[in-house]
Amino acid sequence: GAYDNSRSPVSVSMSGVSHLGVVMKLSGATPPPASLTCGQALVLCYDLSSVNASDPYATREPFTVDYDISMPKFVDWSKKPVRIPALLPQLGLPDPPAKPAAGAVASPIELGAPLEVETHMTLHLPPGTRVTAPTGTSVQRDYATFVSQYSAKGPTVIASRHIHFVLREVPAERAGDYSAFLRAVLNDQAQDFTVDRPESPPAESTLAPKP
Repeated sequence: GAYDNSRSPVSVSMSGVSHLGVVMKLSGATPPPASLTCGQALVLCYDLSSVNASDPYATREPFTVDYDISMPKFVDWSKKPVRIPALLPQLGLPDPPAKPAAGAVASPIELGAPLEVETHMTLHLPPGTRVTAPTGTSVQRDYATFVSQYSAKGPTVIASRHIHFVLREVPAERAGDYSAFLRAVLNDQAQDFTVDRPESPPAESTLAPKP
């Protein structure tokens, strides 16, 4: 048919001061005030299943979540070229500050508590499918770093992103530098894989086995 459904395993790992606040939110407890002001977020836009999480109270270890995602009509083969996103949680970053009014003192950009997040995805497309991966990104700052990697081995699509918030805030005078950092992360997350199918209609995408 013109469409293919998609299922894929995804892994998320996070560690740092924000870990406790995230874990408490997941377990239904009330996080401390410092965690309520944390600027980072993960946004999921797919149906989740087979969710497995590590011990939420083992705060000395990274908190990990593994899950399968499914999305009906994921690939529309009638479109040329066919583009598919990396099925990873979107990393939420604080918006750059608005320009202060004349005479007003600019405020620093609050990043929240230090946090390190890694996301990984493997997706198996039908045999014979040709995939072109986007170029990864590497942005290094003293307040945060971001690295992404994308690859395709035959019909297997692999993607990973790693962001590390090092400092709690960015000085107001470095707002321009932070805006460039934010733009690089958003542009990276907007990249797609380009997919081309073989002559015969492919079968439905299948779940990639976990290594």
